[in-house]
Parts: sequence; C-alpha cells; structure tokens
Amino acid sequence: MPADEHDERPAEAAPEPPDDAPAPPPDAGPRPPAGRRGWRRAVNRRNAILVGAVAVVAVLALALIVYVLYRSGRVDRIIAGQIIGTLAQYNIHERPGVATGEG
Repeated sequence: MPADEHDERPAEAAPEPPDDAPAPPPDAGPRPPAGRRGWRRAVNRRNAILVGAVAVVAVLALALIVYVLYRSGRVDRIIAGQIIGTLAQYNIHERPGVATGEG
C-alpha cells in the first residue's frame, strides 16, 4: 500500500511565488488540452479542399474506367458469364440450334 494514504502529517501549503515573478495575464482562461491542438491543425480549409479535389478526380477516373469497359463490350461478357453460370447451377444448358432459332 502506498504510504501517502496513511500519512497523518498536515498537507503543506504551496510555496508563494517571489514578488518579482511575472503575473499571468488577467484574461488568460483555461487552455485546451495539448492533444487537441494537433487535431485542429490537420482539419483546415486547405486540407478539406485537397481531399475534395482527390475525391472528384477519383470519381472521374472511376467513371472513365466504367465507360471504357462498357464500350469495349467487357461488361456484356461479364454479365453473360454470370447468367450462364447461374443457369448452369440449375442444369439449364444451351442446346445447339435452340438459342440461334435454327432447328
């Protein structure tokens, strides 16, 4: 156990500052915690604009990629492959001449 809990001596008063010590300004209120100061520096207008610009560029790049995939026919092949795979799970297979209308 710590000895401080059972110490029966009276508490000592804080030493008084010397007369030539500078006094704190009268309008000085409580200061915010030191950890909060770094957070406020990270979130500012410049960083918000940079994040917004990166987000816009990312959306435009994604739109361009989707457009190129669509125009190249890759999206159609992906969807057709998924449909054929799903139908194969139900044992539905394409018969020659039926899908083309021949026969």
